[in-house]
Amino acid sequence: MGVPRPDTMLLRLLRTFSGGSAPAVELVPLADLPPDADPALVGALRKAHAARNAAGAAEVLERARRRRPHDALASALHGVFLERAGDDAAAQGAFDAARQLDAGRPIERGVGFHFFARGVHYINEEEPIPAEACLQLARRLLPHAAAPLEMLGLVGYRLGDIDGARAYFDRALELATATERGALEVNRLIDTVPQIGASRAALADARAWFEGELDRLLAQPPSIPDPVAAIHHTPFFLGYQGHNDRATNERVAELMLRSSPGLRYASPGLRYASRQAAAGEPLAGKRPTVGIVSGYLGRHSVGVWYRNLVRLLIERDRFDTVLFAYGDRFMDPELKAAAEKRGAFVPLGKTLEAARPCIEARRPDVLIYTDLFLHPFLYFLAFSRLAPVQALLIGHPCTSGIPTIDYFLSNVFQDGEHAQAHYSERLVRLPKIAVYVPRSVPPAEPLSRAALGWLDEVRYYVCPMMLQKMHPDFDAALAGILRRDPDGEVVLFADVTHPVWQRQLEARFARVMPDVADRITFRPFAPTPEFLSILLAADCVLDTFHFSGGVTSYVVMSLGVPLVTLPGELFRGRMTAGMYWQAGVTDCVARSPEHFVELAVAFARDPAARAAYRAKISAAHPRLFETDAAVEALADWIERVVRAAG
Repeated sequence: MGVPRPDTMLLRLLRTFSGGSAPAVELVPLADLPPDADPALVGALRKAHAARNAAGAAEVLERARRRRPHDALASALHGVFLERAGDDAAAQGAFDAARQLDAGRPIERGVGFHFFARGVHYINEEEPIPAEACLQLARRLLPHAAAPLEMLGLVGYRLGDIDGARAYFDRALELATATERGALEVNRLIDTVPQIGASRAALADARAWFEGELDRLLAQPPSIPDPVAAIHHTPFFLGYQGHNDRATNERVAELMLRSSPGLRYASPGLRYASRQAAAGEPLAGKRPTVGIVSGYLGRHSVGVWYRNLVRLLIERDRFDTVLFAYGDRFMDPELKAAAEKRGAFVPLGKTLEAARPCIEARRPDVLIYTDLFLHPFLYFLAFSRLAPVQALLIGHPCTSGIPTIDYFLSNVFQDGEHAQAHYSERLVRLPKIAVYVPRSVPPAEPLSRAALGWLDEVRYYVCPMMLQKMHPDFDAALAGILRRDPDGEVVLFADVTHPVWQRQLEARFARVMPDVADRITFRPFAPTPEFLSILLAADCVLDTFHFSGGVTSYVVMSLGVPLVTLPGELFRGRMTAGMYWQAGVTDCVARSPEHFVELAVAFARDPAARAAYRAKISAAHPRLFETDAAVEALADWIERVVRAAG
């Protein structure tokens, strides 16, 4: 048998690699070395790490390389430290020597492949910084391979560096084989969607590029036999740009179907059931079965909304409710135990071929996805027709564009009467917001302003939303608040997993509002007691435009702190306002951007107004938190749709 082509081996590794974890605290951590590394070379690397400067470290590795002239790893490590010392030409010579020494070995046994494997492992462990270090070395040792560059593009996406990601994807496409190119084109399309918009114009330009590339790919669809293995992400970040994404998401779904025809799967059991129904024969003689599909019903915003709702559907026993779970990482133990007690917990496995029979075996009448855009596995599974009725909840409140999703389960408060135009699915406006959220309990002894590092003479406007929600249209409101209140300061929360987001926003604020940008500060997200203390100490809390708060808004309302919001046209811009409308408390709902500024400053300056609001929202808590009516509204719809389908 011949040696597999390099691109085949790299793609195979992406699908199968797993390994131990190690902290990346050194230039080349000892734990990242191959297991068969020469012990003397390991010792030399340890000495290099202890050297006072990069030049001294490079000398240590040079001596180790001279003693091991046939060891590719020694040359590669020497190149790393030469590069750190600033001697790029010598570093390139060392990397060339390592490649030549590895040339006669199967690629999967080479040093470059080893560090590529480590990089993929770190990506899978969501550790992008050590992943980048390993992949940079792999790219130098495998200069003609596209896969290390593609993975560096993926790391750029994970870190929020979209410009860097695009550069790596473009370089990968220059090297890609025909086998690699199809998925790489789609990954470049999706993984370069802006996460933080530099301006409204920049977002418009990026959107135009996206639509143009989508046109090109639809005209000549690539071949992607296994999209779950090959496609990194869904078009998750499109939803933060403030547009009606129905047409775009439908076109993305069509691209996936043309590129991966195997996604057009329909359960044979459904076809058999249709023939029975046409012949007037009884179908099953059983109670309706409802399937819930999710991978995020634990410590995640989707879990906060739905884990108790799903548990109550299971326990109240109106139907045979089955939980189809993707992975255990975000699965609530109490919910899992409740489902297992009734034989209603079904792990889906990691491939579509494994998941489909798991669902088919339970013959669901209705299959409900809590979300689709958070993981490509769930997104691609939804293209299968596995139940007569398939629906989507608001875990990520965007239309799927997928033709096999029949209904989008919204509500009368967060979607208007004419919102059907926003959805490829048939819109269902339930009479209640279909979530079951517990009220957040404030800490017994909240931290004082002094303990938080705040000044008594400053009014603090806290915006606790994720930074990707900071649309450029929100800048004018922040500037307006700070200009109207010279004693005000806006507090945002940094995202440690995307450090570049803060730098991008700071640059945008400095350009757009240079006179007040120094009064916008960032602080790290804090443990729950400190986070709740910050909210309690705030003079006013600000909601974001176009994509408002979800779980965070429930937390703020639990505490009774004014949360000023401006509802938009789309569901995701009306989440907070919809909560207020269901509660019957509208004091903080603005009519315009100018009114948003007025309300925020008025609440911040008036303790009596804050106290009056707190009394109103506290009295309305039964209409917001742990609402049985929400569970029953969803169950009633399930009953109706099953009856109609039968």
